[in-house]
Parts: sequence; structure tokens; C-alpha cells
Amino acid sequence: MEIRVKHCPNCNSDRIKQTSSILTRLLLSVYFFLTFIFFTGEVSYGALISLIPFVAPYDNKCLNCSHLFYKYFPRLNKAALFRFSVLDQCVLALAPSMLLITGLIEFFPYTGLGRIVSLPVIYVLNSTVIAIGFIKRTRYVNRAVSVTVAILITLFLSILLYPQEFNPPVMEQLWELAFG
Repeated sequence: MEIRVKHCPNCNSDRIKQTSSILTRLLLSVYFFLTFIFFTGEVSYGALISLIPFVAPYDNKCLNCSHLFYKYFPRLNKAALFRFSVLDQCVLALAPSMLLITGLIEFFPYTGLGRIVSLPVIYVLNSTVIAIGFIKRTRYVNRAVSVTVAILITLFLSILLYPQEFNPPVMEQLWELAFG
């Protein structure tokens, strides 16, 4: 059942704004795909879970009556591609730590069973730190500074908590590589 709405179903206005971003859905798909690979170690049919963000309906808002409704197909224009809500910004803020975890898995593979426990802990901590970075805003510190600090903390936590079974911790290996 396809619903292509060019007018608001409530007031019949044509001033409609798509409130969800296509770029964010792409980043969420990459996030789900990498998460599936991290936990299973292989690419199989289960990786199709990464397509869920593209199946979910797109939020739309009427600019006249503020009525919220959903469509299954997005508007394909530049504004729809780069429209960032707070959730979109949170996903973008998690992207550096996801890339770092991907690099850690690739370059430091000797984790043993510690990876089963540490990766979910790292995900939960990183998500919490990013959420606090978006919530924490004072008179002296704006959101950009708090989110930047939160991203740097997530990168540090990812390196610090990533396990190694036979070798020294990743932080020591990187220190030896850089200054040893």
C-alpha cells in the first residue's frame, strides 16, 4: 500500500516538510551492519537487519497545521538528504567511534572472549556519553563544544576498553608505536 502524499491529509496544504534525513538512515544502516559483523564475525542473511532504516516510513510535517504524518517514500532533494534532527546528530556523533572500533577489530584481532563482553559495554558507554554531550549545555559551554568533547571521550573509551588476550592493552601498544 503506497501512499504518495503531496498535500497534508489534515488541511490539504502543499507546504510539507520531511523531518527525517536520508543520510541518517544510511548511517544507521552502516551502524547496524558493522554491529552485526562485530558480534557475529561474518556476513550472512542476518546482515539484512541493516536495511531496517530504509523500510521505516519517513516523518513529514505540515507547515500550516503542524500535523505529523508518515510516507513510505522520501522526497529526493538536497534538503531531504541533509536535514539533521537531534537524533540524526547523535548518529553522526557516534560515527567516529564506530570507525575506530572497526579499525581496532581489524588491527588488534587477538581479543579472545573479551570482545563478547567489551563491545556491548563500549557501545552503551559511547551512546551514553554522546547523549550526555547533547543534553549538557550551560551558559559557558555551547552544544558544539560539549559534543566535541563527548566524541573525544568516546574515542578514548573505545581504545581504553578494547581487550587484548595475548598482547599488552591497545593503549600501551599505541604508546610504544608512537613514542617507543
